[in-house]
Amino acid sequence: KILVLFLSLALISLLILGFLAFSAINNIGKFSQESSEVLGNEAITNSSSALQEMGEEYLLRVVTDQAEITNVLFENTNTEMKMLASNALTILNNPPATPLTPSFTRFNAPKDPLDGTLIHLAPTATATIDSRESKTLAGLDDSLKAVHRIDTDMTSVYAATDSGIIRIYPMDKHLAPDYDPRTRDWFTRAKASGQITWSDRPYVDSAGNGLVMTCSHAVYSRDYGTWVIGSDINVA
Repeated sequence: KILVLFLSLALISLLILGFLAFSAINNIGKFSQESSEVLGNEAITNSSSALQEMGEEYLLRVVTDQAEITNVLFENTNTEMKMLASNALTILNNPPATPLTPSFTRFNAPKDPLDGTLIHLAPTATATIDSRESKTLAGLDDSLKAVHRIDTDMTSVYAATDSGIIRIYPMDKHLAPDYDPRTRDWFTRAKASGQITWSDRPYVDSAGNGLVMTCSHAVYSRDYGTWVIGSDINVA
């Protein structure tokens, strides 16, 4: 009986110890799982925050770089407009000169637009293609072509007059027959301000040159009134 009692006590002790060990192991397992979940969630949160910060920093760099590029583009265009305006004043004070760059009308356009300048008269133009003002304005053609070749962001450059003449380089085959530069915002704003002006916002060019902005600059003369030089700049 005593032996059975001892054996019973030993068995009960083992059972109690086993239960306690099982409980401890189970608790450790739950603690490990919970800790892993917490650490995993923290890792996900930290990773998401880090990725978000990296994305914000990258976008900020892109925006800053684009702003700097745009500022340089605007400054270059302003300089080109001032140069063309100065050239126009020189032309106005001298006899008409024959340019090396040929000019065309919509009816005899060249195959390659880069081959020459378009000359167009608005329906209510007060000048003619053979007028003295038209021949004087043609003296700008070589300068228009030169500036366009130098500035790879420039899609077109042109000069228009109060009398309704416009000369455009490169040759624009898509210009509407009833186009009147004197009614356009780039012309009226430059004429009113007397300074270099820019379009308020980028817009899609009707000639298929993508997203552009227009810069224009007015030149005044005693004989012909106002000439406005303009250019379309690709900003996409």
